[in-house]
Amino acid sequence: ASQGGLFGAGVVVTAGFEVFADVPVHNNTSEVFPRNKSKFSDQFSQFGDNFYGNGYATALTAVTLYSAGLASDNNKLRVMGLHVIESFAYAGLTTTGMKILIGRDRPILYNGKFIYNGPSLANAFNSMPSGHVTVAAALSESLAEDIHNTWVSVGLYSFVAATAYARMYTDQHWFSDTFMASIVGLFTGFWVDHQEDHYDLKTNDLKPTSFVIEPTIGGVSLAYHF
Repeated sequence: ASQGGLFGAGVVVTAGFEVFADVPVHNNTSEVFPRNKSKFSDQFSQFGDNFYGNGYATALTAVTLYSAGLASDNNKLRVMGLHVIESFAYAGLTTTGMKILIGRDRPILYNGKFIYNGPSLANAFNSMPSGHVTVAAALSESLAEDIHNTWVSVGLYSFVAATAYARMYTDQHWFSDTFMASIVGLFTGFWVDHQEDHYDLKTNDLKPTSFVIEPTIGGVSLAYHF
């Protein structure tokens, strides 16, 4: 109930940002900064846009952790790899559904921040929430919850900020799109990492009545164990 309340509060804050912050933030990130481009701002943007938020970092992290866990018989690493995959899948499905149902115009269309088209598969109308930021937030939260190190967490969350900045810098998302995406990703990562009844953390064996997403050769599979 408390998590649901916090998520609801996040939705309310998102609405507030849409009304009061979207245009000012958009004007700064997509207009002011590009007119004063620097090598650092370009690289910072490209890191979030082309690596951390598009699934490459997630895939690399999941495969590395799970493979290392298998090779070293380290159950903790294997579980971490599974958490990354599950967080990505759940958050991605949630955001994709929201994008299609909400149908918000991307800022690059220059039609205004309150343009909603309803259900749509058109990429130009899939602004809310940001898929890149959702992926980044789910990955960072999953790792942060498993690692439990303050400085590592700060670094991981800065990657989410870099991704959000990149999506606004390239005129693909409003600020409220990135905020809502971070809420979805963070809550999903947190929820997955706290479903300890899914796995025996000592043996890495599945426990009874657990719904999981498992890696397979060439992809992932959905499984319900009982």
